[in-house]
Amino acid sequence: MLPAPFNFACRVRAGARVIIHLPSLSASERQRRTIPNLEVRQNSQMPRLFDVGKPSVDVLYVAPFPLNDDVAHYFAKVLEIGGVEEPQKRYKVVVPENYHRFPAHFSLTLLLLYSPRALRRIANFCRGKPAYIVPNVVGPEELRLSMALGIPLLAPEPRVAAVFGSKSGAKRIFHAAQVNVAPGAHDLYDEEDLLGALAQLISMHLDVPRWMFKLDDEFGGRGHAHVDTKSLPCYQQLLKEHDAAPDEWEEEATQVHVHQRLVAELLEVLPQRAVINMRWLWRTWADYVVAFKRVGGVIEASPLEIRSSPSASLLVEPDGTVNLTSVHEQIFSSAYTFVGAALPQTAVPFPALREAALAVGKACYQRNIIGHVGVDFVSFLDHDGVLRVWAVDLNVRMTHSALTFGFFHFLVRGHFDPHTGLYHATQAGDCAASDTQRSYVMNELLFHPQLFSVRHSVFFNLCRLKGVSFDLQERTGTVFNLMDSFARGVIGILTVGKTLLDALRKFADCLDFIQRQVGIATTKSTTQSHEVLFKDVVKAIKQLVVRVAARTPLSMTILHVPPPHVRRTRRLGAVDYLRCRGPPSPWQSPLWWPQKSSTPLPGSKSRPWPAITSESNISSSTGQVGCPP
Repeated sequence: MLPAPFNFACRVRAGARVIIHLPSLSASERQRRTIPNLEVRQNSQMPRLFDVGKPSVDVLYVAPFPLNDDVAHYFAKVLEIGGVEEPQKRYKVVVPENYHRFPAHFSLTLLLLYSPRALRRIANFCRGKPAYIVPNVVGPEELRLSMALGIPLLAPEPRVAAVFGSKSGAKRIFHAAQVNVAPGAHDLYDEEDLLGALAQLISMHLDVPRWMFKLDDEFGGRGHAHVDTKSLPCYQQLLKEHDAAPDEWEEEATQVHVHQRLVAELLEVLPQRAVINMRWLWRTWADYVVAFKRVGGVIEASPLEIRSSPSASLLVEPDGTVNLTSVHEQIFSSAYTFVGAALPQTAVPFPALREAALAVGKACYQRNIIGHVGVDFVSFLDHDGVLRVWAVDLNVRMTHSALTFGFFHFLVRGHFDPHTGLYHATQAGDCAASDTQRSYVMNELLFHPQLFSVRHSVFFNLCRLKGVSFDLQERTGTVFNLMDSFARGVIGILTVGKTLLDALRKFADCLDFIQRQVGIATTKSTTQSHEVLFKDVVKAIKQLVVRVAARTPLSMTILHVPPPHVRRTRRLGAVDYLRCRGPPSPWQSPLWWPQKSSTPLPGSKSRPWPAITSESNISSSTGQVGCPP
């Protein structure tokens, strides 16, 4: 029998307990086969060990392979520096003894299930102590492991995670939470649905410049593709027809005719003009459509210029308490390819993100989702220069950004202010010092093809000589996340500064140090492989430095509305579907307030597309087409 929810909530929140960290990527076999160095990517979550910094917490970390002596010594040393006395007694690393007997695409949890000696070691370490398992991606094997050990998972059931962890499931969660989402359609499962929904959306939102396609079960931008509306030969003609007779545009007969024209053109244009983010996974549009039919997906509007990509990390406890643990800004290199994150985010008013994230967390709990959850947003300026924010993705797992925040929090030993989104290097309520704010920049996995030739001891000696280190007094500097020996050429970087620009400068200095000592990296683009390359991180950091340096106070520029001026009658624009109807909340959030009830789409009775005719409702605030929650 697993413990009752109340008892489980007590052991999660306080008291002596054992946290079993299981960084397994339990995705589908098809996905795991396409992830190079799967075992290294799973072991990139070694900073989970820093949970031993919490009072009365012991950690058992399951590693996919035996740790290199240098790696084990490095993390033990960091734990000692962070104030953990005798860290070897506070944590244990367990490796499945049969890890080398199975194919490389087996998930860590599967390897553990087939390793009885490792299971006994876990059971012995937890005997007589309250314990729970914190997984990464949840699959059926995690549930089997939980039942075998008699230890609960701090995560939703696999079937719940599969439903609401998908792109379509995220849209249903956002709709229930009443947060703004991009105009789009979800729960699409064949090419006819895809073309019909896209034609309908284009005709309703002529001002949207780009439409995104996302596969339901993919992650990290792997399942993304997009098409720009200007690539359609009939697009300019449609604009002229709308401007000539805007009152007739929404009539049923007009919409049916426009729909037929668009579907015919999309059939011809998409194979040539659709841009697939990961060409090494799907080489042609036909291959992408096959995957779309197999797993389903969504279509959503996308601005051409994204101002920022904030992300909120939540902990949904078993008793329903929703904790906002951090809010950071994601860093992307090429389009939709995540390379790292920075804290704090400054592009969006923090109260808007806080209320939206908490609303999503409550909606998750109502659907039996507990544990770590990440909510991703995008922000952009509309035609009038007003900031708009959409919720775009839901990660039902501990994200790498949330993991790195734990690493940062362990080193700085301060507190995250849930009212401002800032982090201070003092305990809550202690504001005696004036320069207590701390910021950080991190990357997930940095790949450098020459790094494998460097030994750990040589690398860290060079770091000491060149001043690449962490200052324990100032609580600023640079630390690294090691996955294994440098044999696979990957490393993680975390830089901490008193301001975001200071952290960015330290990160840039660290990149320069690596390039000078290791050599210049010359390899192919991230869109052709699964590695985050050195040059991609350099490019992304340069772009973020420019944005942060040019950013001024929110009240002066971001929320500034230009003075009214005379305009001609404008065609139906995306901004018309982004502005929330009804009175705003007292803090004038551009993101989150209750929506009006849904209204039927024009011409829905004669629509031949199953995904839309099954549920012919559209949110007046978001333009979201698809199944309601």
